[in-house]
Amino acid sequence: MALLLVTLLAACSLITAPGCSELGADGTSDGGSAADAGPSDGGVDSDGGDGSEGGTGSDDGLHPVLSSFQVDHSHRDRLTFDSSEPITASATIGFIVSGKTLTGVVILPDATTGHYLTVGDDFTFWDNNTIRYQGGGDLQDLAGNELHPFTLRYVVNEVAEPALTGNVYYVNSSVSSSGNGTSEAQAFKTIQEAASLANAGTTIWVKAGDYGGENVVFATDGTPTEPIRLLGYKTNTGDHPSLTRSVGMTFSSTELPLLSGGTGHGISLHQRAYFIVKNLQIGDYTGHGFYTNDLSYTHFDNIYLKDCDWGMQSIDQSSSHNRLTHSYIADMHSGGVRFQNRFHLIDDLWSVSSKVVHEDYYIVIYGGPVDGGHNIVRNAYVYRYADDTHTGHGISLKAGDLTFQLEYNLIEDCEILNSENGSIELRHSATKHNVVRGILAHTDTFDHETYNTSGINFENGTSYNIVERSRIACKNAFGFTENEEDGSDTQPGGSHNTIHNTIVYDSQYVVGAYSPTVNTNNRWINCTFHNVDYLVTGLWNTSTDMFDSTNELINCNMSEIPDKIRYGNPSPTISSSNFHGSWTSGEGPGSLNLDPHYVDVGNGDYTPQNAGLKAGVPHEGVEYDAAGTERDDPPTIGALEI
Repeated sequence: MALLLVTLLAACSLITAPGCSELGADGTSDGGSAADAGPSDGGVDSDGGDGSEGGTGSDDGLHPVLSSFQVDHSHRDRLTFDSSEPITASATIGFIVSGKTLTGVVILPDATTGHYLTVGDDFTFWDNNTIRYQGGGDLQDLAGNELHPFTLRYVVNEVAEPALTGNVYYVNSSVSSSGNGTSEAQAFKTIQEAASLANAGTTIWVKAGDYGGENVVFATDGTPTEPIRLLGYKTNTGDHPSLTRSVGMTFSSTELPLLSGGTGHGISLHQRAYFIVKNLQIGDYTGHGFYTNDLSYTHFDNIYLKDCDWGMQSIDQSSSHNRLTHSYIADMHSGGVRFQNRFHLIDDLWSVSSKVVHEDYYIVIYGGPVDGGHNIVRNAYVYRYADDTHTGHGISLKAGDLTFQLEYNLIEDCEILNSENGSIELRHSATKHNVVRGILAHTDTFDHETYNTSGINFENGTSYNIVERSRIACKNAFGFTENEEDGSDTQPGGSHNTIHNTIVYDSQYVVGAYSPTVNTNNRWINCTFHNVDYLVTGLWNTSTDMFDSTNELINCNMSEIPDKIRYGNPSPTISSSNFHGSWTSGEGPGSLNLDPHYVDVGNGDYTPQNAGLKAGVPHEGVEYDAAGTERDDPPTIGALEI
């Protein structure tokens, strides 16, 4: 079968036709930013399905769903994807891939795999990307059902590491004295001896052992094709040693190289670029495990850090393209990991505390001055020791400066326990258009009087963010606060944020509006709230309405909520919602008073079984439910379709 290939670049270079504007560095028109290209309400985009639909071309009434976005090593100019059913498309309009210019789309006829978008500049090993679809394109199934817009999706990068080149050095702490480092038999005794000789393409193999309190400093950079490698191993070079991660775990120098008990920093990569660092342990340093200020294009994998000031911290606004995967950071005295600026990836990280250490930030991303953002945090596990002396920020997006940007970041599929300063924190007015998806924020104490745990915190004027498909069981599920950190006490906690397909249970407040300025235009659509003491609270010492009627709850299922308001005078608008065992039998237009008959509350299944709840109002952006099922028309009230 012939391929359907549409290449836009040539056509657009000759004439700017309708729907064929020149594409900028982020796939948007050069006439505006990515934010300008968003939906009219300023939101990022809408929810997408889970790709579970079937289809053979007959009209099943379902819309196509795209999934499995990936870049393969053999075709680095392509971003491949699958579809839930055969599709057609003739343009890339509406698709945006972070950091790339789209040039065309290839659809395999009558197929559900192997489709791809083409890009102007090839993907590399160092890229960390997302894709989103803002609508307006012509991708559809064979029955003419259009693709719904979808929010940020992670792009799996399968481009292989650059080939090994350059000098190779060996380090073994158990040798009696250093050799020349060129073989295992002539290994250096210290890592610094090898680091001092490193240049582009150098590989340093470090055998498991106790390296004491070394302070290792690298003074040269790698290159995109010849990175410097620092690789631990247990028995044979290239093996894959690892530790079983747990809260309070101990390190083992017989499994991995261990640097421990030093002053200052364990390993300094200050102002460096193009490194690959794997299979190391660092603990008990007065400074950082890794000193990573102004570090870019570095991949950390299988790293274990504990009992330092910071695990790794970057405080330079030009840092980009770092990656931390399959790693563990514990019991830091200031914070776990801080990346800044743009295009960073944190994937499969444990950031935890097991004792009183006064840990402040567990995972934090700061903004940057030009196009800051496009960072990804996924599959993270954050555990705060409930009695730590610092209240602890779980995963934070924090612009940090009124002149910085922190936009189009993705946080997905993370679990956070016992955070009192926000399991997820969206902070500062320059923090916008971010997506938080698939979060489980809860506590292992459920003592809401002693522990002031919080789920999603909107702070200091953050706006146009989306929270979707999440579950929260904290004292405050959603908090709105202003702490004057950016020099102003006149901002709301947040405005124009959207929460949908999210379940709040076993909490004290769904919403806590604590900022001294009114929070406006936030929306909860198709959410489920169960066993919550109060729907909303304001400040205890004021009657001012800090959560006014521009805030809306639409298509929400509210069960076992005995009181609406704790403090203040909040007045959100409620419509097309269900009330059962709550403060009222109905409030707002389209209200119902039905027992949802959840499938199994004890095991967390809040799928309703009462067909009377199929009475919601369809809304753009909530075409799929919390499980990825396409919603009916009318949709079921609550987070899950019947």
